[in-house]
Amino acid sequence: RVYRVLDQDHHMLALKEVDLSDADPAAVRSFKNEIALLEKLQGEPHIIRLYNWEHQPQERVLRIVMECGDVDLAKMLINIRDSSPNDQ
Repeated sequence: RVYRVLDQDHHMLALKEVDLSDADPAAVRSFKNEIALLEKLQGEPHIIRLYNWEHQPQERVLRIVMECGDVDLAKMLINIRDSSPNDQ
């Protein structure tokens, strides 16, 4: 789930909570590797800003605080696919 939250200065951020209750250790490592990659890409153009993250193993949840994007990438790709002519 992704929630819109406000920081102490009232800037809109995104709080992403990833339910890890069904995730095996390899999946958890994969999520953490993606976060590490995002950390390395900070400051590059077109990369969402990552503010903080935490893994709570006892709660089986991963929380990520990041810049609130205007567009969901999955929705954008679906819109592009649906607006392009079909190849038949």
